[in-house]
Amino acid sequence: TFTITVTNVMELDAIDVQNGQTQRSFVQHLDLVFDSDMGLLDLINNGHLQLRKFDFNGENGVVIPLPGGGTSVSPNQINVDFGALGIGGNRNTNAGDGYYEIGVDMDNNGSFETTRNFFRLFGDVTGDGMVNSADKIQVLQANGTTSAESDVNGDGVVNVLDTALMSRAIGKKIKNGLFWDD
Repeated sequence: TFTITVTNVMELDAIDVQNGQTQRSFVQHLDLVFDSDMGLLDLINNGHLQLRKFDFNGENGVVIPLPGGGTSVSPNQINVDFGALGIGGNRNTNAGDGYYEIGVDMDNNGSFETTRNFFRLFGDVTGDGMVNSADKIQVLQANGTTSAESDVNGDGVVNVLDTALMSRAIGKKIKNGLFWDD
């Protein structure tokens, strides 16, 4: 005779970067989607979330602070808002560029065992991890619109500044083989 005890544990189902947009040139929002709303405030309040930024090769990781006032809970999600200037704090530069890992300490043991990855690459409006002619074409075709997918700096309008900023980034890319979850 034996007894099996089953405990239902909360799980991180997915992440949603920039409200589901494909572009990764400007990132202001990151949502962590869980299978339950139980204990999400505890994860925030007790330091059980960790954001690490790596270079484009996925190396040299450093922990960066989550925005204090910009992290909240809504139904079964933790919503991270990096502010109007986006991750990195400057919408018109590559300051926020990198390969990121969000870690969650789901069992409160001090290790961030549940992780998801995403990237920010200034100029990458196609979201494919590289800035190339496809990005340039998309920005040029959207010139004069408010297309969030083609707005390089996230200021609400696609214009000549977006074209210039994206053109300076041509040739940059995330290392092949790095995985991202959204």
